Amino acid sequence: MKKKTTKAKKRKNFRSRFESKVEELKAYKAEHGHFKVKQKENMSLYNFCLTIRAARKTTDKSNRKLTADRIAQLDAIGFDWDKYGTAEETVAPLSLATTIGRLLHCRPGTSMTVHSRKCEFEADEFSSNLGMSRELQSGLCKIHLENLGAMCPDPWYSAYHYSHPPLVERLSAMMRYDKTMTQKTKKTL
Repeated sequence: MKKKTTKAKKRKNFRSRFESKVEELKAYKAEHGHFKVKQKENMSLYNFCLTIRAARKTTDKSNRKLTADRIAQLDAIGFDWDKYGTAEETVAPLSLATTIGRLLHCRPGTSMTVHSRKCEFEADEFSSNLGMSRELQSGLCKIHLENLGAMCPDPWYSAYHYSHPPLVERLSAMMRYDKTMTQKTKKTL
């Protein structure tokens, strides 16, 4: 007989706790405008929401039976059964963060490409000053043919994506360096 009274007390106690948590949820929604209780704000209410969401998803496995009356009571106050909100509420910030991340990633990549190209032209000019321009041009052509590189890629595409200048640009720049070198040597003679 004692066990029955204990079970009845537990049920009554659980019912009164459930009712008090529902009232607490109403107050939370009135204050915050939503049911996404954060753990650091109210640990007890957070655990309650977590438990009833899990109980609804796994009704057959849950040790907390969520009756149709309780579900209706929570639906009546507009309880959000999805922990993370609707897909629109979740996807929109992720999409925005991804777009911003791409823009921020673009800046260093583009500046590194510009710097790398500048260094390549400086190295080509240095080889021209050493009198090794023809050998470098020959080597670049062989490498380019082996790698099946594009002879005349789109200038905008290559400026953004290629870390090295296209072959045609490098060869024409080396020819200009050679021309200026020959003019300088003729002036000094």
